[in-house]
Amino acid sequence: MMGCIPIDRSNQRNVVVGTAVEAFKNEKDLSIAITPEATRKPQKRWKHGFWEIARQANVPIVPAYLNFRTKTIGVFDTIIPTDNFEADLHKIRSLYNSKMAKYPEGFIDLKDWDYLTKRSI
Repeated sequence: MMGCIPIDRSNQRNVVVGTAVEAFKNEKDLSIAITPEATRKPQKRWKHGFWEIARQANVPIVPAYLNFRTKTIGVFDTIIPTDNFEADLHKIRSLYNSKMAKYPEGFIDLKDWDYLTKRSI
């Protein structure tokens, strides 16, 4: 069964992360699909909310892909988030080297990765 987690976007600060973490605490069987690169427009860096949700809720990240070159879909091995955001994201991002995005020009190149993963909390 598919459901929804309502998000009040009028409170911009950590509302999505906090709401999702609470949902994991309250639901026995819960999966959330999130696109870290965002969906509204191309981004220069991945969002970090998916990692924060997994880390704070103590749940694994299961990276998935749609490979438009081979017309295949799949999942990679489960990743347990550590306290090192940059290392975890580099590991996740490197999984996609052999996959072709629908719009590859919008996909972040690994040569820019160190600069692009820097964030402030």
